[in-house]
Amino acid sequence: MSLLGSSEVAARLPGADAEITALSHASANGLTPSSMAVTRIICPQCTLAIEQSGGILTSPKTAIWPR
Repeated sequence: MSLLGSSEVAARLPGADAEITALSHASANGLTPSSMAVTRIICPQCTLAIEQSGGILTSPKTAIWPR
């Protein structure tokens, strides 16, 4: 049984926050995220990275990338 949905991918970037790991994986593979939900409040550094990639925080733990 997989914990990932059909449109989700696993990424690894040891030592980095989950948000940075996801954004790095997306960028390296020519992908643009559509949404993100995490279990902890998004820190200021990750907020900046999300915004620089075109994302918008929609809550302390979620973000979207408008199309």
